[in-house]
Amino acid sequence: MAAAGISTLIVTGCTTALVIGAQLAFAIPLLLVGAPRDTPCSFPLGSWATAFGSLTIASIPFMVLGLFCFIGCGAQLRSLPGALSAIFLALYSLAAFGLLIWGSVLAFSDGRFSAWQNSSEEEFSAAVCDAKLYKTSAIIIIFLWASSACSCCCSGVRRAGKK
Repeated sequence: MAAAGISTLIVTGCTTALVIGAQLAFAIPLLLVGAPRDTPCSFPLGSWATAFGSLTIASIPFMVLGLFCFIGCGAQLRSLPGALSAIFLALYSLAAFGLLIWGSVLAFSDGRFSAWQNSSEEEFSAAVCDAKLYKTSAIIIIFLWASSACSCCCSGVRRAGKK
């Protein structure tokens, strides 16, 4: 195998490992704070956290399958498992985007963000939602929007550089 082929495999493997690590870093805290149903919340943010965390964890085997198909087949879409993996990841992206919009509406509508900033943790937990659930979800939502914007910008820069 040529040196360029080996370097492509190394970059693809490292990229996949970083993405999986980032997904676990988001999914596990969301599942931990969203799973307990005994926390009082006047809106379904716990359901959002559980749904987003579960969807993210469910996508990891398909990423690994896509990586193995890329290594074994030479191109990700040359095999049936690779094609299925690519289709699932495209559907995952659409579902994750929809869940991100839903989570943003839940976390930042009706003045919830300003209520969180202007009250103590105990007051917020009693009146609106569990503060730990809200903080974790809000921070992850903000980070996901920022990383989505950076991802779009970086992919545009890469495409423009190839011309």
